[in-house]
Amino acid sequence: MGRSEFIYASATIWKWKKSYGQYVTVFFEIGTDTTIFDGLEITGDTVLCDAHMGRYPVICISFKDAWGMTYEDARLQMWAAISREAGRHAYLQSSKHLDDIEKEALYKLRTGKGNLESSFMVLSDLLFHHYGRKVIILIDEYDVCGCYRLFADFKGKHFYGF
Repeated sequence: MGRSEFIYASATIWKWKKSYGQYVTVFFEIGTDTTIFDGLEITGDTVLCDAHMGRYPVICISFKDAWGMTYEDARLQMWAAISREAGRHAYLQSSKHLDDIEKEALYKLRTGKGNLESSFMVLSDLLFHHYGRKVIILIDEYDVCGCYRLFADFKGKHFYGF
């Protein structure tokens, strides 16, 4: 992923009841309303804010709903999350910086007909071509996909209440 600035993966911080990735997205993403940070200590770091706030295309995906008792169930939920994020970037369909093949690739991501394994690379390439800037990829609750199946294997054996 040479066109990505960094990839950040986190679990949701439950006491905040919000995803950390949502705040990070608003901080970095081009075109977002960063006034939610007004008055916070971070805005005092003008060097950091001038260099990075609102300066990057961002992919932010949460896999909180990507669970299932089978691999195929979890895979379908992962596709749904990726399709939602691709839909968030639907404006790329009219980008003058993307050719018809790239726009078709975006359409496939939006409709879940692309290649799941390369979906992050495809979407980050499209954003890179549109903006000419490296892309920040945020993955929230990456651990959910496998946890439900793990707990299902132990249901009634070692864990109770699931």
